Amino acid sequence: MASATWAVLPEVPRDEGMRQMTTPELINDLHSRMDAFYRGDPAGVLDEQALVNADALWAAEHDGESVPLAVVSILAWLHWYRYQALPDGQDPDDFYMAARMFDVIAGTQYEVPEPMLQYLKLRSGDGPGGQMDAVAAGIWLQRAAYRVMHLDEAMTSQQVLDRLPAGPFPPHDNQPDLATGLSNLGAALRLRFSRTHVHEDLDASVSVMRLAVQWAREGDPRRAGILSNLGVILEARFSHAGLADDINDAIAVCGQAAEAAADGTPERATYLANLAVALKSRFDVDGHLADLDGAIEAHRQAVPLLHGNSDRAGGLARLSSALLARFRQTRDPSDLYEAIQTSREAVDLSPGDPHRIGYLEELGIVLYLKFEISSDLNDLHDVIKITGQAAGEARATGIVKAVLLTRLSIALLSRFGRIGKAADLENAIALGRQAVAASSSDLMLRPACLSNLAIALRSRFDHSGNMTDLEDAISSLRDALNSTSLDSAARAGCLSNLAGALRVRFDRIGDLTDLDQAIMYSRQAINALPPGHPKSAEYISALSGRLRARFQRLGDPANLEEAITVGRHAVESTPPGEPAMAECLSVLYAALRIRFQYAHDPADLEEAITVGRRAVDASLPEKRDRHGRLAN
Repeated sequence: MASATWAVLPEVPRDEGMRQMTTPELINDLHSRMDAFYRGDPAGVLDEQALVNADALWAAEHDGESVPLAVVSILAWLHWYRYQALPDGQDPDDFYMAARMFDVIAGTQYEVPEPMLQYLKLRSGDGPGGQMDAVAAGIWLQRAAYRVMHLDEAMTSQQVLDRLPAGPFPPHDNQPDLATGLSNLGAALRLRFSRTHVHEDLDASVSVMRLAVQWAREGDPRRAGILSNLGVILEARFSHAGLADDINDAIAVCGQAAEAAADGTPERATYLANLAVALKSRFDVDGHLADLDGAIEAHRQAVPLLHGNSDRAGGLARLSSALLARFRQTRDPSDLYEAIQTSREAVDLSPGDPHRIGYLEELGIVLYLKFEISSDLNDLHDVIKITGQAAGEARATGIVKAVLLTRLSIALLSRFGRIGKAADLENAIALGRQAVAASSSDLMLRPACLSNLAIALRSRFDHSGNMTDLEDAISSLRDALNSTSLDSAARAGCLSNLAGALRVRFDRIGDLTDLDQAIMYSRQAINALPPGHPKSAEYISALSGRLRARFQRLGDPANLEEAITVGRHAVESTPPGEPAMAECLSVLYAALRIRFQYAHDPADLEEAITVGRRAVDASLPEKRDRHGRLAN
């Protein structure tokens, strides 16, 4: 047995009243403390009892001349960890004790931290001269990374610069490695930002990671990883602050990382995936399709390099998401079909994978889009099966559960609309209620869940005429509106749905207050939409219909005039070939016809006939409304 033969540890007072632990118990105790340190909890190694047990282990294993190297290794790491966790000024004893012990086991089977190895070589005179400042900086960087990541210690780039020696750059081969320590500290600062959301942490992370690139040797295989990490952090700062230079730099350095990585390696797959994320982020802001094309190509190159079912499933899912984004831009069905294929592969590769629910959800989304194009009920059946499976695997409450229940409810409601099976409608409502309950703690998601439940309740009212369903739908929509912020993208939809439900209740019971509120909410819905929104014409046309209804109730010509004005605007705002065109034309036709009946102006009749014919031509042959438009 190899052994150490130098002096025993300094005496540490013991509690003589405690039962003496056996050697295996002492070893297990110290290992558990160091494992906790590694996971981010330094309390165990800083506890005075750790030193007591270390002293007891030394005494138990010291035979008067030597100590087993396994014991020396345990005690060396204990003091190394204590040095990293203690504040400046309280740590020198632990550092030098760790150095003495690591010096004994260096060159054996036992591991020594790289910065300590460099320190020991220089101290013994084996390393190049004049490098102790760099070695000290490397030791400090490792310590700083731990303290930032696990002790929530703040750090500025100036503090780092103050610890670094002068160049040259790139560093010579015989200089100690500082790039790894800088990269680890940059990553720790990025994680701290994710907890604190303090912008200075992100700025410091970028600055430190740029220093890591500067200190990386040319030809060092780790350089590509450092470049890619810098790109990830720059992309994060772009997402937070929106600076164009950051995302452009992120794409540049991620591209350099991918080019520098060895062909056919999993590392290259990671760097390509990071490049794809940066390109997609720039596309989301600038809308240049070339960036989305580049992201898809990067994902396609990355997938074959991934080994292991979990990694490959993740790569396929990222490719599917990018293809789905391009399909939504171009409506090219080949992208949708490829997204379906890659999503299926991701699901097939992911039994037991913690991300499986997300893969199932993505597959349900792309299949539902295919159903909207094809109207093939088999696609809808698949959506219901797959989304139901995902909802069943999700935990009982939370955002994911609420989203999946809502998607499943929507799919069942769609199938009810196609085949009229009452069980689908009942299940859609039940799932909608479960989604609302699961989303109670999420203010962003709850309005969408309430709105979906209201749509399902409104469908059952349309089917059965039960006023309780309509009242519940209106109540849910009011709750949704009250839960939606003024700048929320979902607000316009909530307002429009509430206006529609109030109009239906007016038609049923005749309370003018409902119609006035429907008109008010219609105006607010239109104003809540951004310019050029595809729903604008639909909302404007609905307002026209409600103004016409108010004229028919009160006889106020101003209501009819506005109905015709906004009805024309709705038609003019609808691109040719859009499904909404037929409805917009029909609403305008109805207003023109009523004005002719009251004012007997032949011009209104001529325009009404022209608009009515256009409505018939714009109606799809299989639509039931076409027959009514032909009759009109």
